[in-house]
Amino acid sequence: MHNVNIIFHVAATVRFDEKLKMATAINVRGPLDMLRLAHHMPNLKALMHVSTAFSNCTEHFIEEKFYPAPVDYKKLIMMTEQLSDKILENITPM
Repeated sequence: MHNVNIIFHVAATVRFDEKLKMATAINVRGPLDMLRLAHHMPNLKALMHVSTAFSNCTEHFIEEKFYPAPVDYKKLIMMTEQLSDKILENITPM
C-alpha cells in the first residue's frame, strides 16, 4: 500500500432488479471501504471513482450539481446488514 499513487474505483452494479442487500454492498459499502483503505496509503495522489451513469430518473431536467441523498448511507448499510432478504424485498418499492 505504500507504493500506491492512484486508485481507480470502477466497481458497481447497475442492475435495476438487484437485491437491495447486494446493491448496497457493492455500490455503497464498496466505495466506503475503498476510501477507508485509501487513508492508509501515504503516497496516494488521486482516487478516481466512476459511478453509475443513470440517476435521478424521476427528474425531467438534471442539473450538474450534488443532489441530497434520500437516505443516510450509514442507516442504509446498517439496515441491509441486519434485515433479512425477505423483509428488504417487502419494503423495497421495485
